[in-house]
Amino acid sequence: MTDQAFEVRRDDLAAARVAPESLEPAPGEALLRVDRFALTANTVTYASHGDAIGYWDFYPAEAGWGRVPAWGTATVIASRAPGLAEGDRLYGFLTMAGAVALKLEATGATGFAEVSTHRADLPHVYNRYRRWEAGMGDERYTMLLQPLHATAFLLDDFLAENGFFGADAALISSASSKTALAVAHAMRERAQRPQLIGLTSSRNLEFTRGTGAYDEVIAYEEVTARDSAVPTLYIDIAGDRLLRATIHRHWHACLVHSAAVGDTHQGIGTHRQQLPGPPPVFFFAPTWLTRRQADWGAGEAARRLDRAWASFADYAPQWLHVIEERGGDAVTRRWAESLGGETPPAEGLVLSLPA
Repeated sequence: MTDQAFEVRRDDLAAARVAPESLEPAPGEALLRVDRFALTANTVTYASHGDAIGYWDFYPAEAGWGRVPAWGTATVIASRAPGLAEGDRLYGFLTMAGAVALKLEATGATGFAEVSTHRADLPHVYNRYRRWEAGMGDERYTMLLQPLHATAFLLDDFLAENGFFGADAALISSASSKTALAVAHAMRERAQRPQLIGLTSSRNLEFTRGTGAYDEVIAYEEVTARDSAVPTLYIDIAGDRLLRATIHRHWHACLVHSAAVGDTHQGIGTHRQQLPGPPPVFFFAPTWLTRRQADWGAGEAARRLDRAWASFADYAPQWLHVIEERGGDAVTRRWAESLGGETPPAEGLVLSLPA
């Protein structure tokens, strides 16, 4: 079949195209029509860290170009993979395309693993797919929020395991983002936690306060006016290097931990000098998940994630409105908006490319 895929230049994420290709399932593969995929700041992070973490390797493209991974749902339209038949639906780590060919092996009654050679050394969490069936909830909210919620759950667990590093307050940047809201929600579920202070732009102050996720929300420009005398934890969702430097300099005497989680600002104001206070540490959720699967067992880890997700899924519709659009022009336009941080925080983008 003839398909089309959205691609970006790996050295210039603003340069994008919709490229045609031909797909046929090889032995062991299933050909899936991508029904819908989510475009979030998390999706942009996959591209901005495509080389560093290997996200470009999931869906190889022509030299110099990259196919951005995106969570979504898909329907099997042809299968040479045991256990999958035409019409079956799957949820997992797809890409922004009309169709994909995946080499899948069953891992249980509802699960599959992508076992292509080029994925063998990539984080296994992204190679897992599951059947999507009626009664599993709203798939749009699932693809928009569940992957980043998993990161938030694991980050909260990591911080709690370390006693929140003794912090009395936690600063969370990009507080209007879906990932930050998921982190705050997970922390609020705990009886013992630091005070949650959301940092956001002036234009997003009203929205962020309205979510009820934080004890307090302040604008970025107010950061240096805050009391810096209490033990403070910094959770860096934005990846804005100038903001990170400001916080390290203002709170350096009592900054107990600096966790780098995302890169929605893509290194605005990048600097290389050493910062005062504890060095920023990148939190990579798959690594901590592997640790917890070893501690708790894979089944118990999944159950805890599912319980936490159910709570967040009930909360999300209070502030998130889903917008669905279709076609190459829509995907290209929405990518540019997301890359520039222009998508309103109350919007959840669910897109599709006709195959």
